[in-house]
Amino acid sequence: MKGRIFLAMKAAAGLAVFAPVLSACGTATNVGVAAPSAFIYVFNKGNNTISVIDPADNQVKVIQTVKFPAYGLYPSNQYGLGSGYLMLPEATQVAILKDSNLSAAATIPMTSAKGLWTAILPDGKTGIVVARATDAISWVNMDPTSKAFGTIEKTVTVPGKVGLCDISLSPNGQYAYIPDLYTSQLQVVNTTTGNTVYLGPSPIAKSFMGTVSWNGKIWAIEGSSGSGSVEYMSLANPIQPKLIKVLTQANDLGVGPHTDEFSPNNQYDFVLDRTSSQVSVVSMKTFQVVHTVQLPAGGLPRVAAFSYTGSTLYVSLEGINSVAAINTSTFAVDKIIKVGPDPVGLAPTLYQWAQNGG
Repeated sequence: MKGRIFLAMKAAAGLAVFAPVLSACGTATNVGVAAPSAFIYVFNKGNNTISVIDPADNQVKVIQTVKFPAYGLYPSNQYGLGSGYLMLPEATQVAILKDSNLSAAATIPMTSAKGLWTAILPDGKTGIVVARATDAISWVNMDPTSKAFGTIEKTVTVPGKVGLCDISLSPNGQYAYIPDLYTSQLQVVNTTTGNTVYLGPSPIAKSFMGTVSWNGKIWAIEGSSGSGSVEYMSLANPIQPKLIKVLTQANDLGVGPHTDEFSPNNQYDFVLDRTSSQVSVVSMKTFQVVHTVQLPAGGLPRVAAFSYTGSTLYVSLEGINSVAAINTSTFAVDKIIKVGPDPVGLAPTLYQWAQNGG
């Protein structure tokens, strides 16, 4: 690697935290941040670089060249953030990176080139990989003290060519929620046993992405049929999802909803409308679109991640090689941040509310 990023550990209460950052040319600077490991990593597939954004001023502090394909990372409910590692899905492998310097700690070969999604359980010692092409769910040893670190310990294959797509976890990590693209079904998998404890039809066609709210009470699922839709399922019983409401363009939803992120206080769901280049803000009290955040034309929003405190939502704009910083209180776009070409993934290294139990 040409550059290294060393993230600060927690400072004493009341003291500022400083992270020394080495640029590609080796010059070190001290970057004051409001919390430990508060950077946002942007993975630029177009030139295999990672842009590092400091939420303190929404500036790119480092553009780092990496030796692996900089593919996408969907951050939804990655409770293992802060464990010291990131799981990065690539085309035919999963890379496990040290979040302190983005060096590859391990690689896991995968046969799938049609979609890989990852999640890290709250204890940080187990990762899960969902592979669409093989309909396989694999459990990965993420314990750095184990000799088996970075290896697959168990794989469960779901029969029927269902098209497993995406994964989101319950807050305690007990359940994984997975949409089936090809059969428009929804699965709930027990992460301890590997058993599917729920399998039922999705009310919307071609369900392909999904996110569980931080309090574990709501599951949002995107459907790609037609102009796109989002369904909201109640998880009052975590293994018996029940439909609350389906939103379409008739409900002011944007065109081409691609994925979503729930606000840390669980009041809103931010839906990324890829085709219409906007974000639909949905109230979790009324399940109605209460605000539309318009993004630059042709932006093609793809993934989103919150800052450490949740005050800013960062949205990758793949079509214009930028990231939008959205104020989660006012819904205003505070800044459009230029990054590298084809930014397909985002990764924060720590979420305050997730580490504190939601």
